Amino acid sequence: MCIRDSLAGAAVIILVLAGLGIWLVVKPDSTSDPVASRTSTSAAPTTTSRGSTTRTRTSTSTPPPTESYDQQLMALLSGGHDSSNCEPVDPPAPTILATVDCTQALTPGGPAFTRYSLFEDRGALDAAFEEAIRVNSELVQCPGSGVDSPTTWHYTETPDQVVGQIACGTYDGNPDLVWTKDDDLLLADAQGPNLEELHNWWLEFG
Repeated sequence: MCIRDSLAGAAVIILVLAGLGIWLVVKPDSTSDPVASRTSTSAAPTTTSRGSTTRTRTSTSTPPPTESYDQQLMALLSGGHDSSNCEPVDPPAPTILATVDCTQALTPGGPAFTRYSLFEDRGALDAAFEEAIRVNSELVQCPGSGVDSPTTWHYTETPDQVVGQIACGTYDGNPDLVWTKDDDLLLADAQGPNLEELHNWWLEFG
């Protein structure tokens, strides 16, 4: 074999090894993101088997990142809740960035008590929602929805965009409504004397 042939063979081997190295670098690792994996498996059955509920969008503002977690959460409260009837819980539970407890809402038909919590990631939010509905003594269809709880919900003008999850039931003998806003990493749990009024309040102010 001549020197030229040897050099050509070596060059081919180097090119093959280099190509393999590039593939190993850019090939995505499907198991590297446990939060995304957990989110996709938990959300799919809810969307396909339980249907969805609808509400009209209410105006919300995304707080600037320089605000504290308590301030961010206060900006996400539903209608009838503000600093006059809501107080931060200090310290919040693990995996929760901030929690606010609110007494009687100032809007018609509003809940007597509501807890809002801001989470650090989607996995923690989903786990908290599952725990909240687990402790309900009974889950029922939300009034007028025609689908079992829990289910997903969306705004009327964007029917193909799931905003979060919602469940209606009873807790400690009181009508209870739990919902999430996934993009905001927000979980809310409201209780009142009448489930239909509570649900109507959520449709308008939640």
